[in-house]
Order: sequence, then C-alpha cells, then structure tokens
Amino acid sequence: MPQETRTPPKSRDLSMDILRAFACFLVVLLHVAANKWSEIPPAESGWKAVNFYDSLSRSCVPLFVMISGVFMLGRDIEIGTLYRKNILRLATAYVFWAVAYAVGGALLSGESFSIETAKNVLQAAISGHYHLWFVPMLIGVYMFVPLLRPMAKRGKKLCGYAVLLFFLVKIVFTTMSIFEFPGAYWVRVLLLKLPMTSMDYTGYFIFGYYLYNHPPKTTVRNIIYALGAVSVGLAFCVTNLYSATAPKAMLYDYFSATTFFEAAALFLLARQLFGKVKFSERAAKIITEISACTFGAYLIHDAVRGGLQRLGLDAVTLNPWAAIPLAALAAFVISIFAAWIIRKIPLSKYIA
Repeated sequence: MPQETRTPPKSRDLSMDILRAFACFLVVLLHVAANKWSEIPPAESGWKAVNFYDSLSRSCVPLFVMISGVFMLGRDIEIGTLYRKNILRLATAYVFWAVAYAVGGALLSGESFSIETAKNVLQAAISGHYHLWFVPMLIGVYMFVPLLRPMAKRGKKLCGYAVLLFFLVKIVFTTMSIFEFPGAYWVRVLLLKLPMTSMDYTGYFIFGYYLYNHPPKTTVRNIIYALGAVSVGLAFCVTNLYSATAPKAMLYDYFSATTFFEAAALFLLARQLFGKVKFSERAAKIITEISACTFGAYLIHDAVRGGLQRLGLDAVTLNPWAAIPLAALAAFVISIFAAWIIRKIPLSKYIA
C-alpha cells in the first residue's frame, strides 16, 4: 500500500501503480456494498447487487499485499532501514488514524465530554477502526522481509515451492473449511495444526513477487484468467444460494480459492495490459502520484464514505446496481484528493 520505492517514472513499471489504485477502489467498493449487507432482505434485487459487488471486490487486500511483495522482495534492504522507513511509517499512521476515528466517532455521537466518554474513546482507539486492521497486518508481513528476501534471490524454484505450500496449506484448506460436509470438523482441526498457517498474508506477499518475476506462459495465464472470472460468479452464486433466508457470506474469505484466483487474474491482467505501455512523462507523473496517495486514501476513505452516506449518497440512494459503484467512485476520488492535500503537509508521510 505505501510507496515502497522511489523509482523514477521513466524506469518504473507503472502497471503496479495502476493496479494499486484499482485495488484501492475495490476496497472502497467493498465497504460501500458491505455497509448494506444485513439491511436489505436477500430476496430483493438490491441485495443481489450488494452480493455481486462484494464478490467482485474481494481480491482488494490480497492485491495490495502482492504489490508490496513485488517492491519489498525485489531489492535488498537493511533491517534498520526497514524499521525506520517502512515499519515506523505504518505504525505512526495506524496510531494517528485509530485516535482520529475514535475521537471523530465520539464527536459525531453528540455525547458531552465525561470520564466515561474519554474511556470509550481510549478503548475505541486501542481497538482501532474496523478497516485499520490492514496496517498492523502489513507491519507483521514486513517483519519477515529480511528472512524472505534471501529466498526470493534464490530464484524461481524456491519461490514456487513457497507459493505451492501457501496454496495447498492455506488456500485449499480454508476453502474446504467454509463448507459443511462429512469430516468438515476434522479439516478445521487439521488446518489449525498445520505448519505455515501463521504466514497467512506472507503467502500473498511471496505470490506477488513470484508472479511478477516469473510470469506464467500464455496458456497458463489464460487458464488463470478463466478461473478468475469463474471465481467471481461462483462466489456470487454460492453466497446467493446459502442466503435464501438470511445473508450468509460464502467464499468471501481472503484465503478462499475464489479470492486467490481473482487476485492472480487481476495481477496478471494489469501486467499484460500496462506492463509494456510507454506512458508520456505527464501521464506517468499522474499515475505515480495517484498511486502514492492510495495509502492515505485507504486510511481516510471510511470517513469519506460515512460523510457521503450522511449526505444521502450510499448503496441505496438509487437502484443499488448503479448506486454502489457511483458512491464508491465518489468516495474514492474524494479520498485520493484528500490524501493528496495531506501529503503536502510537512512530515505527512508518517500519517498518509
């Protein structure tokens, strides 16, 4: 999510910057849609729209982690530099926005100041706003970089082995654990006992580096494209099927096979469409600037989404099929602009 490298636009592969911006939009789309997940009856067309956009955007977080893997594992970095430059920035941003959301929530509630209110604000700040979980997760992944970089330098075979383990241990077993079938309980028990479950998002981190540096041949890539498209439809249909009487999230997990193939397909598609495009200097600057604003946009977008909702623009303002992408686009553009303004402030790199 944060800009992990300062490669000049002329030599930088802008496909990853474009993908980063798109992944940020998917996050906003997800949260706009999910906000009405339990409020609309599953039998209504509006809930089908919520389910569709939710299914479509599930690859957002894996994509962010995969992009970070491309940049962080593609260069040598000293442990001290990693903590001073990357981890410190993430930590300060998390603390700042956790406090900001906690204080903002208290102000919007209209409660008068009291010791109880102060305690509630402190508890909310410590817990963190729901979407901020991504930041400490990324800090944990970054801590593994000094251990993962030597493996990445060893080449395709070792990285491929790590990706295969991640797929078999995390993706396959997580997908199996979603459904009920004879022996499902023991699958879940085994999942908790298997090695590498603690790696979680580190698997996507390595996967992004692997796909970028060892792209599959055309036939395999086309199969991944097909699996990605099928995965969106499958997540939508299965969730719809299991939600006949009440909403029930199915195949929404970031480690389900459907999310895995959605992320892989979008990653490869961005590389294929934009990897070799010669952008003008002006276009390159705009793309890199938007990409640089995505971290701040991620942090602030839920405040923007909430503000737009209070003004009457949300998933049900119009027909949800149109209202959800419209509200998401508005929140995304405003969030990018707000992040761009914040980045003009001295020392803003520590909060956005």
